Amino acid sequence: QFDDMDANARLSELERSATAAADALDSLLQRLSRARTENFVDVAGVEFVTRATEPVDGNSRENVKRIIIGMLGAVFVALLASMVAEGLDNKVRSAEHVRAFLRAPTLAMIPKVNSRRVAPTAMQGYIEKNPESDFAEAIRNLYLELMSQKTGLKPRVVVITTVRAGDGKSTIANGLAAVAEAFDVPAKVIEFDRNFQFGPAGMKSGVEVDATAQAPDSSSKQVVPSPPTVIRPIEESGWRGESMPLQSRQLVDMTDRWSLILVEAPPILRSRDAKALAANATDVIVVLEWGTVAPGALKAIRKAFGRVEIGAVINRVNMKAHARRGYGDSIDYATRYA
Repeated sequence: QFDDMDANARLSELERSATAAADALDSLLQRLSRARTENFVDVAGVEFVTRATEPVDGNSRENVKRIIIGMLGAVFVALLASMVAEGLDNKVRSAEHVRAFLRAPTLAMIPKVNSRRVAPTAMQGYIEKNPESDFAEAIRNLYLELMSQKTGLKPRVVVITTVRAGDGKSTIANGLAAVAEAFDVPAKVIEFDRNFQFGPAGMKSGVEVDATAQAPDSSSKQVVPSPPTVIRPIEESGWRGESMPLQSRQLVDMTDRWSLILVEAPPILRSRDAKALAANATDVIVVLEWGTVAPGALKAIRKAFGRVEIGAVINRVNMKAHARRGYGDSIDYATRYA
């Protein structure tokens, strides 16, 4: 019995070994059958029995769709971000903003032009060569609007100031002088430093005298050039080279010779010279650069001038951007229907 039991155990072990061998053989036969049905190439004596999954084609329609959807999503996000940024931007750009925060009328909106074309030495030539340009028309409209204010005053003393240096008060002053010359109105542009002093024309601080100004000849209606003028103290013989304070009646005395005097004053938020000059002036203009001035700055300017009557000029206007925003003012409709 013990021998029979030992034989049966060995027989069971042989059966298990045979079953495992048969399973391995069946698996190998299945692989070989699959390999025969596929076109594999025997390279260097190596037989391929399987291969990796092929990568997805990059030019497939699905990938193209994904790229297009991604691009459209990026454009939508960019437009949404720009709309949000534009909505949060509260910089001054329209006459309505000026009226609300500065409590003053907007006399003109001057379009943005290359600064070289409207430099003081090139201003008159640019206006003469481009009389129908947006810039020339805006300067002409500003001159007419300015002269329509207080029509009973023939000699005009206009003080021009800005929010900050570089906003374009020299461009406005020289443009008005060039237009005045076209109307046969003798004009003078004067630049004062913040110390409110003056001296000879060669001094860096003091009055910068324009030697190209013109005055009318008493014997003729034509406009003839006048000799260069240097503003000096009233007692010229006592002048010893030092700059002296401006006499309050000098601007009034200059109106006997010039019908339009344009005084460039320092920025009003840094110096109160513009307010002091306003006492002897007929008009005060504050030049604002389009899209760079905050409403709070206009409130500070209004507080600085107090009850002085002022007007505003919005300079360097981006015409296309202004029309796109649809403020509804005259320059908006002029840009749309020009």
